[in-house]
Amino acid sequence: MSAIILAVASEYYCNPSLAVAFLRACQSTYWDHFYTTNVTEMKNAETNLGYILQGDAAYVFTTDVPSTTPLYRMYNPSVVDYFYTTSWSEVESAEAEADSNYTLEEIAAYVYDINICGSIPLYRLYSSKETDHFYTTSVPEVLETISKGYTLDGIKAYVLPVPS
Repeated sequence: MSAIILAVASEYYCNPSLAVAFLRACQSTYWDHFYTTNVTEMKNAETNLGYILQGDAAYVFTTDVPSTTPLYRMYNPSVVDYFYTTSWSEVESAEAEADSNYTLEEIAAYVYDINICGSIPLYRLYSSKETDHFYTTSVPEVLETISKGYTLDGIKAYVLPVPS
């Protein structure tokens, strides 16, 4: 493959200017973390649902750019928990479990399945005590969250780092 083709492919596949902030918020009454790329949706969550904005979790894509996969958002109103996954089998499994009450809401973003284009791991942690799924790119935050009783579910996607 010629250098020109590689350069064009790299620019198309690895264009961080197409990425947007993946906003993170926490609701302390029910202890739930919520993530969205939609600023209006986040403002509504803050104003009407008591979520507190915690900043940008990462940068993700709002459309299916090459080499990305959907990040599905599911919600369980019984326990007030948002659950995000790139695995369609996890979506089906969560919806099929009789007592889970998770329903698919939407594709929250598009992310990488593999570490390419300067991406970094997006870790998923879970607290059965709080019934909360938590996502972060920060290893120190992973360790702190584990010390608070969460279990590390592993790397669930690759995302772009928040620009400095």
